[in-house]
Amino acid sequence: KELVSYVNEFGDARVPKRFADNPFLGSWVNTQRRHYKKSQKSNKLCNITKERIQLLNNIGFEWSLISSELWDVRYKELVSYVNEFGDARVPKRFADNPFLGSWVNTQRRHYKKSQKSNKLCNITKERIQLLNDIGFEWSLRSIEPWDVRCKELVNYVKEFGHARVP
Repeated sequence: KELVSYVNEFGDARVPKRFADNPFLGSWVNTQRRHYKKSQKSNKLCNITKERIQLLNNIGFEWSLISSELWDVRYKELVSYVNEFGDARVPKRFADNPFLGSWVNTQRRHYKKSQKSNKLCNITKERIQLLNDIGFEWSLRSIEPWDVRCKELVNYVKEFGHARVP
């Protein structure tokens, strides 16, 4: 019942392990995932029944959150970056968030791989669409030539009196 209430309120069953409003629920959800993984490895239903698995599946329970949850976190960080800087061209060694630049490059690599093999290996159509929606550039070779950027900087200096572009 508590998990169903959580799903109704938050729209998913991704209860944080240390959920402040209900610490026992977060712990319980984590335990269900652990029991499920154990049952998948040994092919024996230990501490979790098929019926319980089905009940959890019926409310959209995700048995493994690591890659899905991490992708969602990085995507939200990228959206914040786009809102602050106006584009999704995160430097590979972005000081404020070193993982974000690496993640962005990984998305480009997965996309290129999916285009070559015509298979969506590590990136889904939905994720591609989410990235497209925020103006993600799949190839950085399309960035304006140096002289175009230099002219833009000259115009910026004329307008603002300095070259400290935000």
